[in-house]
Amino acid sequence: MKILKKYIQLYFLLILFVIVNSCSTGNNNKLPITTSSKPALENYLKGLELNDKLRRLESRKYFEKAIEEDPEFALAHLNLAFVQPTTKSFMSSFNNAKKFINKVSDGEKYWILGYEAGAISGNAKEQEKYYNKLVKEYPNDERVHLILGNFYFFNQEYKRAIKEYKIADKINPELSPIYNQMGYAYRYLERYDESETAFQHYISLIPDDPNPYDSYAELLMKVGKFNESINNYEKALQVDSNFFASYSGIASNLNLQNNHEQAKLLLENALLNARDEDEQRRMLTGIAISYIDEGNYSSAIKTIKKQYEISASSNDHISMANDYLLLGQIYLEMNQPDKALEFFKQALKLIEEAPIPKANKNLFKINHLYFSARVYIAKGNIERARTRISKFGNYAKTNNNQMQILLFHELNGLVAMHEKEYHQAIKEFLKANQQNPYTLYRLAKAYSALGKNKEAMEYYQRAANFYGVNNINYAFIRNKANRMIVSM
Repeated sequence: MKILKKYIQLYFLLILFVIVNSCSTGNNNKLPITTSSKPALENYLKGLELNDKLRRLESRKYFEKAIEEDPEFALAHLNLAFVQPTTKSFMSSFNNAKKFINKVSDGEKYWILGYEAGAISGNAKEQEKYYNKLVKEYPNDERVHLILGNFYFFNQEYKRAIKEYKIADKINPELSPIYNQMGYAYRYLERYDESETAFQHYISLIPDDPNPYDSYAELLMKVGKFNESINNYEKALQVDSNFFASYSGIASNLNLQNNHEQAKLLLENALLNARDEDEQRRMLTGIAISYIDEGNYSSAIKTIKKQYEISASSNDHISMANDYLLLGQIYLEMNQPDKALEFFKQALKLIEEAPIPKANKNLFKINHLYFSARVYIAKGNIERARTRISKFGNYAKTNNNQMQILLFHELNGLVAMHEKEYHQAIKEFLKANQQNPYTLYRLAKAYSALGKNKEAMEYYQRAANFYGVNNINYAFIRNKANRMIVSM
């Protein structure tokens, strides 16, 4: 399982707040953490240690204990936000971190404000600015380099991410998340031998934890070793039967082997033992994806609606909106754009009514431009689509939001495909998200339309053999790509 959470470490003792030294080499240029309570600090460290190992639910208890000891412990609130089971509880904890931001050091402020800029407002340019300030001021803090590395990772700048991970490794080679992230970065660069080396070292560091086996299993699935992958996911579950990511991994392998019934049964049994809404949602999403992969869209819709009911029971507006977005995407795939637009609009309405920051609402409105543009392209109303694409692209470029820029090129490619401008479509899709198997499938279709069968076959094979975990876009196109391969 990838870990894109943001972490920090603790340092020396002062009046009114506690700071302890990092376990890494040397004590200079370390990022301080502010708290008025030594027991709070101890609980925070334990929570941090558990979350390093992706033991989210267990870590949550310690962050909560830290906050009980010191209600104004800003970074405890921040890290609690990262492990909350719902987006509603995430926002509540994050708002508490912001509430006490004037009581902490400048470095802690940079971390909180950087995270807000990226995750809440979608302003990657501002987020990078804050994280670079962290690295400049605390160059000997391994977690600061991990934070910046994860920023680059999320923006698909994997070589820059690896550079930061290697710096963190030199400072503290015992910090296990470094090798997890490095393994994934090498994997996305298709440097599979280096990815395996990183994951094997990750296993050697914490052999009694589940996530190293889970991450290595994902690599094995990626290279088509499905049975070996399942064995390693099972190793993770032997260590911790509540490590729900591994159930999703096994189910994904079973889908790839066309054992959909077995995959759904596994996830349904895991669902019975889910401990919170997050685990319930993960299992239901996996079941829906299994239905989509076998072409049973109506059952997938019913499953997502069950997921929506869970979100609604806790009045979690953001999760409810995300469920509507999933339904909209399924209806788009079923060539029912009007129905899709209904759900996209309902998702936007939920966000407008949600008790969340204005910046978060504005970001959702911008992303709605992407979804509505998809609808208008499907309906053949290209002028309305272009208007939305232009606004979406301007926002993405202004804020240097790399993920939105990738989506902007995807939309331009879809317009070019509709207008049978296949050369232009290829140019745009090559600038779109190459980690989205649907992009690879669209490239294959564009090459095929030009009669370039060699290139089309290459991309159909890459799309069909993407081998991703719990990926709805992959489920949409996997069997379609395989059919095209057989027909060519």
